[in-house]
Amino acid sequence: MIIQGSQERMIEKAAWILFKMVESLLKKQKNVIIAVPGGRSVAEVFKLFCKNSLPWNHIHIFLLDERIVPPDHPESNYRLVKEHLGKCIPEEQIHQPDLNVKNPLIGIQRYYEKLQTLGGRFDLVLASSGEDGHIGSLFPHHPSIENTENGFILVDDSPKPPAQRMSASYALIREAETGVVLFLGESKRSALRNFYNIHLSPLECPAKIMTKLSRYYLLTDQEVETP
Repeated sequence: MIIQGSQERMIEKAAWILFKMVESLLKKQKNVIIAVPGGRSVAEVFKLFCKNSLPWNHIHIFLLDERIVPPDHPESNYRLVKEHLGKCIPEEQIHQPDLNVKNPLIGIQRYYEKLQTLGGRFDLVLASSGEDGHIGSLFPHHPSIENTENGFILVDDSPKPPAQRMSASYALIREAETGVVLFLGESKRSALRNFYNIHLSPLECPAKIMTKLSRYYLLTDQEVETP
């Protein structure tokens, strides 16, 4: 489903979709696993999502990606997610990867093992497209999007600083049931055009991974311009 409107309205809509999907899933399963990114726009989504009434102790949050920085670093996605979702979701259910800079691969593997104890897949993925169409830390025309592993992967040559990052892999995102992807801001206009370009694949526009899910919602404040 494609939804277009003002940025404020799209942030409200994203929070509402997450709420309704979680509410529906909890009627048929014990826990819901949500993968989330960082960023200013999603922080606003988190604020509105937390205003709902839900059994928060049945919701688990994993990071869609994380920069390999200390957890209190200004660029840490975990710090941002904990700051906002920690107001409604118990801290121990906002899962933090242990990305020791000396050997981040060990922490990345343990993070996937934690997800496996909860079923091994995401129920919902919230993503925000970058200007180049990347989601998480999967970048176009880059080894990160070509990696065939199922789990979390190490990205050690990110086109955007910092160079070292952890990301959910293409295969792991693809296994999710529902995706919500945001294209907010004028700078995302080119990425949105690439998303609609039927001649481009997720290797060229990683946000198109969402089209592989059973259900996805695209929310944008840009006019939809097909190539």
